[in-house]
Amino acid sequence: LRLFSDYSSIEPIKIDKLKEGERVVIASDFQIPFEEPWLIGGTQGKVGAFEAFLKDYDPGVVVLNGDIRACYALSSFDKSPSRRFGEKEEKRLTQNELAMIGKQAPRARKILNNGNHEERLEKTYAQLCQKDSRAFEIFDAQGFGELNTRSMLKLDDLGWDWQPYKGWTD
Repeated sequence: LRLFSDYSSIEPIKIDKLKEGERVVIASDFQIPFEEPWLIGGTQGKVGAFEAFLKDYDPGVVVLNGDIRACYALSSFDKSPSRRFGEKEEKRLTQNELAMIGKQAPRARKILNNGNHEERLEKTYAQLCQKDSRAFEIFDAQGFGELNTRSMLKLDDLGWDWQPYKGWTD
């Protein structure tokens, strides 16, 4: 179980073997669950403008370059009591969107680079384990060998490559 990432050892995700003229789409800052549903419709199981663009454009690579999730419940900032969603719902909505992107761009290599919002998950995990070592034991017993965006969103199952915060795609 790793509590901290050593950023100096992060290798970039390489995009190579692209054919001349191959299309690449790079997007960021969806901020799910604060996304605009007309634009990012996959969270609700619908095709929004972004997903329709992917279908039409047929990219060979899709890179989501951070802050796809807001990780609102994990933020240390003050929160509005009127917000009624939590981490579980935000995770579900994000998985829906990633699956929809896969459906709309089926031949694309898909890469998700963590942003500072996704990093909130790992920071929260480390803080809990530092405050009480029993938290580490509970997480470990539940099979969270490493709690991060990749494991939380089951990115491997959805066909996404993943890069931690401060990693990059080259």
